[in-house]
Formats: sequence, structure tokens, C-alpha cells
Amino acid sequence: MSAGERLDAGARARIARLPEHRSNDDGLSRLGPDLLDAGPLASLGRDATGAFSGTTGSVGSSASSEGLGAWEPALSAVIVRDLNRRFAASIAVEAAYRFPDRSLGIERHLAPRGFIQLGARYAPSPSTGIGLVTDLGAEGDVTLDGKETRATSQRLWTIGALGYVRAGGTGLRWGALARYSPPIDGIGRNASRATSVSVSLAYVQ
Repeated sequence: MSAGERLDAGARARIARLPEHRSNDDGLSRLGPDLLDAGPLASLGRDATGAFSGTTGSVGSSASSEGLGAWEPALSAVIVRDLNRRFAASIAVEAAYRFPDRSLGIERHLAPRGFIQLGARYAPSPSTGIGLVTDLGAEGDVTLDGKETRATSQRLWTIGALGYVRAGGTGLRWGALARYSPPIDGIGRNASRATSVSVSLAYVQ
């Protein structure tokens, strides 16, 4: 490891509840919370089961905390409700506290962060699905050497569309996610708005 690089490490504990009549093959019928203790700092990222939790790299999400050099305990929860056999709605929330650190050579205290995401999914068949998500993330002002640095807080709102296809009999699932940050004054702050498209391949047993 070269000078200036940091190693992230994390630990997670989860409590999950599933309705008796549903299996966990789609990851869309569970109730949190998750407890994450990261330092210095690890990523929670998108849930491997495919639930609408977290947004990689988004302000306020755990992915935005990678490599910052501070200890961070975080608590998140995901609630997903099946409206019927094809429609589901979800809400995901996450909040974290950052402990003071000296990774920059001076005393620094990163502000707490928060993240909330709403999602809806339509599954026309057991092997396909599409959905919409919207999330809002925020982080407070940074404190350096005991003095709060004004106008360093961040806030970002994004909307997105997703889709997935499961390969029958293999457990493989292909997914795609497109995200957009609307240029609305008063909502975003100190965060880069961007349009992005990502694809994924997962194995669900």
C-alpha cells in the first residue's frame, strides 16, 4: 500500500423478517434494520438480494464514505411491501455518525449523513421486472480544528429507472439502472449532478 492510501474495513449485522408465504428469491419482502460499523470507511452499497437499498456513490449513502479515513457507525432499514403479485413498493433509510479523525494531519470532524430512497417495482413475470426509484441524500458541514466550515454541506436528489431479467434455471440475473439528477435550484448543493447508466450480473440461489 503506497503512502496516502487507506484500507476500508467494515462489519454488518442484519435483522430480517420474511412473510411465511414468500421466499427470499426476489429480495422484495423483507424488513430491516442493518447495523454497519465501518472504519475507515466501508461501503454498504446495493443489497445483493436486489432490494432498493443504497445508491453507489450518491451523497449521503454509505458508498460516498469510502476512503475518508474516519470511523463511522451507520444504521439502515428497508421496508418492502408487496401490493399484489406484480407490484411492490419500498422505502430505504440510512443514517450515520462520523467520529473525529486526523487523517489530513489536522483535527477533522465530518458531519453526520442521511439517505432516503423510495422505490416501486412491476414484475410482469417471475423472471422479469422494471421499476422506478428516487432518493435524497445529505451531509452536514465539516468541522476543521474545532471550527465549522460553512457552506461545505452536500445535498443531492436523483431519480432512476431499473430493469432486470432472470435466466431461467441458472440463478443468473441481469440488471440495468439509469439515474438522473434534476437541475432544480434549492434541492442540490455542493454535489455534481450527472446522468449515469450501470449494468449488473448477479447470482440468486
